[in-house]
Amino acid sequence: ISGRQNNVRLDLLSLSKIGERYYLKFSIANYSQSDYCLERVVLGKEIFKRSGFGLTKDGFVPVEFSENIDRIIPKGAKGFGLVSFDKVTLNPNEKLVLRLYENGKTDPLEISQVPLEV
Repeated sequence: ISGRQNNVRLDLLSLSKIGERYYLKFSIANYSQSDYCLERVVLGKEIFKRSGFGLTKDGFVPVEFSENIDRIIPKGAKGFGLVSFDKVTLNPNEKLVLRLYENGKTDPLEISQVPLEV
C-alpha cells in the first residue's frame, strides 16, 4: 500500500499488533531534487457519506498516536517512520488515513486506507 505526491513516495512496510496496540512501519522515498522536510503527521478516521452516485468525505476524527519518524529525507534518499496507536474501531463508512505534511505545503502525502488486519 502506498501513496505518492510529486516525486516523493510513502510505502507501508508492515503493520503489527502487540496486545491492543498497533505499530505501522513505513518508508518515505524522496526522488525529488530537494530535501523533504516533514512538518507534521496526522492519523485519523476519514468519514464518508453516500451522495448521488458515490461517497463524499463527511468529516475527519484524529486518532491519538506516538511517532518516531525521520523528519528530513535528503534528495535521492529514503527515510523511515513508525507510528503506534491503540486499537481503532472503524464503522463501514470510515477509513483509517495516514497523512504526512511537508513544511510549507497544504496537500499531504497520504495512505488513504490503512489496513487494520495484521
